[in-house]
Amino acid sequence: MSQPTLAINFDQRKIVSDPAPTYDEIRAAGRVVKSSLLGVSMIAGYNDTLSVLHDTKRFSSKAYTTGDGLDVLDGAQIMISSRPRR
Repeated sequence: MSQPTLAINFDQRKIVSDPAPTYDEIRAAGRVVKSSLLGVSMIAGYNDTLSVLHDTKRFSSKAYTTGDGLDVLDGAQIMISSRPRR
């Protein structure tokens, strides 16, 4: 089974001002969704996000540094703004 893919530009003003619909789109596509624009995998589910954030042995942003410690993404790599849905 292939990984679902979405092309989401997170710099769009509507996403920055209200990311919830975009997170809903990612969740609807699957638990792990490939970003065709960034070339990375995305997760938007609350429990999946918690698991990734707490598993620092398998998940890291080190792949996005130049080797001399410079952050090629120029800032935070994890967007967190939604709360668990009840």
